[in-house]
Amino acid sequence: MRNNQLLPFERNRYYTGKMLTSVDFEAEQTYMNNKRRFLNSMMYGSGIVCGLNVVSLDDLSLLVESGVAIDGSGREIVVESSVVKKLSAIEDFDKLTSDEALLCIRYKEDPVHAVYSLNQSAGDQSYEYNRVHESYELFLKDTLEDFDFLEMEDEFYRISKVYENEDIDVEISLPAENCAGILSRVRFSFTGKAEKPVPVSFQGILQMPVFTTNEGNHEMEINIPEMKVAKEQVIYKDFWIKAENNSVDSTELILKEAQITIYGERKKVTVKGTIDVAILKENPEKLAARNAGKLSLEMRSVQAQDNDVVIAKIKMVKTDMAYIIDQVIEAEVKKYITIPQNEVITRDYISNFSKDEPIAVESYINEKGNVAKYEQRDSKAPQIASGIVEIPLGDNNGRGTTHFSGEILHGLGKGNVYVDVGFEVYDSNSIVPGDNRSTIYGAANIFRDKENALPNVDVAVKVLNDKGSFIVGVNLLDNVDQLILSFRWTAIKFPTEDDFGLENEIDNISITATTPTVVLGYKDNYFFDVEFNGIEKSGVTYELTEPNSGEISSEGVYTAPSKEGVYEIRISLTDIPVVCAYAYAIVKKDGSDKQE
Repeated sequence: MRNNQLLPFERNRYYTGKMLTSVDFEAEQTYMNNKRRFLNSMMYGSGIVCGLNVVSLDDLSLLVESGVAIDGSGREIVVESSVVKKLSAIEDFDKLTSDEALLCIRYKEDPVHAVYSLNQSAGDQSYEYNRVHESYELFLKDTLEDFDFLEMEDEFYRISKVYENEDIDVEISLPAENCAGILSRVRFSFTGKAEKPVPVSFQGILQMPVFTTNEGNHEMEINIPEMKVAKEQVIYKDFWIKAENNSVDSTELILKEAQITIYGERKKVTVKGTIDVAILKENPEKLAARNAGKLSLEMRSVQAQDNDVVIAKIKMVKTDMAYIIDQVIEAEVKKYITIPQNEVITRDYISNFSKDEPIAVESYINEKGNVAKYEQRDSKAPQIASGIVEIPLGDNNGRGTTHFSGEILHGLGKGNVYVDVGFEVYDSNSIVPGDNRSTIYGAANIFRDKENALPNVDVAVKVLNDKGSFIVGVNLLDNVDQLILSFRWTAIKFPTEDDFGLENEIDNISITATTPTVVLGYKDNYFFDVEFNGIEKSGVTYELTEPNSGEISSEGVYTAPSKEGVYEIRISLTDIPVVCAYAYAIVKKDGSDKQE
């Protein structure tokens, strides 16, 4: 399906006596599909919604995990289960001209379920397809292929060419509209063009009548030390300046005394013209929302709405026999959909401004045309991964035999990870594609019936915490007539105290027992009071560290046991358990010397 036209919208008008034909029913489906796809495109844009991770299984094969993507026309691309592909079997492999390729996925429709149909015009019976199956296809294309993206810089930024030759391009950019009293970002970009990395440094004076540096100066010294810029690589150097809060609504920036040093040769740079920008009295959020929302429908339609969704870059090595997989790279090419399209633009635009006083110089390096955007994952939420594991039995499928899977990487890293597995069950009687699969966790025998002849097995999982992987083992309790057992595995990694940033938060926080050591007699009571340091008085939890060492109430009243000894009490903050202190009760029969 290559027709990407969604507009204009036309829906059926029903009236009494209307004769409905296949054209009318098709119009009904087209209207509903196009409406949904239009909203997908406007609200979310294109990219990966979830999953579609790519893993190299060996030198010749790739695993593409299940997931969902939305293409440039708003169509949902669903990979319902992980798929393994030989590199050479992927479409357009034979058209590659280099040792780097992009692995892409696109929407596909296939007619299915052939049925008899009376073809009245021909006067005989023929076959027609009764359903349209929405699917996908994987294909490869060279990384050197051009992508027609609409550049938005002219809409949101003022850009001036600083220097250009056969080796390198240098540009300066600034938001076209800036907020009074708020820091704005001035960005110098260096783009490599030569076959070999170009050593380059840059110096100059940026004059800015309405902007100031952190020291209150209207001139900023630009000093960028030598760096090497490879071909098609872009290196960004950022500087921050603040617009004065006065009556001026526009200003200009001038780059003076600029010099560039390439291959050790210093050259004077002549910058033509100035950079004219506006100064507005509104906050960055409102400014960014307005700029993001003012794009017309035509501009959005022309923008980078490619129907090919890139999921990985494949680096290959050519041998005498074939291409082998050298490396699978995802970070540089994958674009994830996390929030509606306008908010994505808003977040990007807000990055031009800062309310922090220190003026920082930052570097950001990426390959031209392959800018990867990352979302910071909430470390307070558990991380989850899932997949399919198959354990081959072969002929050794008799009662009492034990079988193991290979070592499986769950992708959540090292540490304590919980892994559970359940039987992957397929209902062969289901007539609806994609509605024939279920997973049974726990005691699968409960669901055994004539339709689901589940094997009678014990299942266990061994998690290799220091390797970030696990192994599944099964013990056959009865003879099994299957050659392969299929399981769905789910791995969960819960956040640790370090993930919550507690290490930094508790540096200056502590508690101590007012009287850390007391001497008590049998069955004597004592209240352990607490002093708080660096934190407001809050709830604490008392607990004994050893059994049979007395009793302690939730309020901190300790009752000594009828046994001599030294007993330890742990006192911790209820909300931050890692902040704790210890008290000790010395219990003697006569209770002499009540306190030490």
